[in-house]
Amino acid sequence: MSGASYDLGYLPKTRVEAFSDGVIAIIVTILVLEIKVPRLEGDRLDEQLLAALWHALPLVGAYAVSFMVLLVFWVAHHQLIHSLRRVDRNLLWLNGLFLMIVALDGREFGSVTTRRGSLGGVVPAVAAFCNDP
Repeated sequence: MSGASYDLGYLPKTRVEAFSDGVIAIIVTILVLEIKVPRLEGDRLDEQLLAALWHALPLVGAYAVSFMVLLVFWVAHHQLIHSLRRVDRNLLWLNGLFLMIVALDGREFGSVTTRRGSLGGVVPAVAAFCNDP
């Protein structure tokens, strides 16, 4: 164990932090990939770009909300792990369950692209976040 001494049955907190940070980073990356770069062709590219940006606003807004929700989870998780003295197997399983739930809640962002409401899909996505069992 590279010269470090650990109590039997306990793991270093840094492993849990690194794994959790990696999973959350992947979730955020996948969320941003839902925002597509507009394809502009022909004349009046300025007008096309403005129209494409206007059309993308609900998606960018939904991304911002999703990112902020993930940020709240990440900060709370960081504070929790920081306050612990040691990590055991039970905490690893609970941490994995937490990360699974966070990853599943990130799926609501993708629903904005498939469900369109009166505000371009933002209302259904927010309702899905709020009404998730």
